[in-house]
Amino acid sequence: DGEHAGAGLRAQIDMLQIGAEGFDAEVLAGGTAALTATRYLEFEFHGVGKWITTPLEPIIAKLDALGFDCYWAGRGQLWRITGCFVPSFEFHFWANVACVKRSDHWHAVMERYAALPDDKEDRGRRRRETM
Repeated sequence: DGEHAGAGLRAQIDMLQIGAEGFDAEVLAGGTAALTATRYLEFEFHGVGKWITTPLEPIIAKLDALGFDCYWAGRGQLWRITGCFVPSFEFHFWANVACVKRSDHWHAVMERYAALPDDKEDRGRRRRETM
């Protein structure tokens, strides 16, 4: 992040994918300038490395403050995390988290396919009907 900020770059980062083998939270904690310039972010959440002792909730809160909405991503479906966080989300099984800036045009697309934690079946049915 220091390199991005120090170079005075104002470029937009279309997609930032983090795969730091259990140290994703540390990358996210130190990457505020890069995250500010990012439209779409994806990272892994699991029980390896620092994730063993690092909760997800403060990471999601930081990303929310930076203008992101985040979702569990997998199996052709998105499940919203931002604004719907529950303690069971701290499960530490292998999962991908996808985040998009609320100001980005892709936000509306992701919201269309996102399920709230209690409406997974209904949203999946509506998605299949529109395909």
